[in-house]
Amino acid sequence: LSQPLEGVELQINDRRKSKDGFWESAVSVNVAGDVPVNRQIAYVVLNTDDADFPVLRVPIMVEGWNQSTQPSQPAQLTAPALPSPR
Repeated sequence: LSQPLEGVELQINDRRKSKDGFWESAVSVNVAGDVPVNRQIAYVVLNTDDADFPVLRVPIMVEGWNQSTQPSQPAQLTAPALPSPR
């Protein structure tokens, strides 16, 4: 991760060759049941050997809710744009 996120654990498995002959790695993001009551944003930064895409940045946003202020209609919520990668 580009910066630590409280309550978030990232695991990148060893690379392996797919049945189609491509290299791949499984990436898991595990979020604890209780995370801080705020919005946390970071990027998973993946380095590749592809000359066209040497670095991939995958945004991760985790937002904790206070039980007493949790919205009753989450479908009406919108997230702000993510900050540009560094």
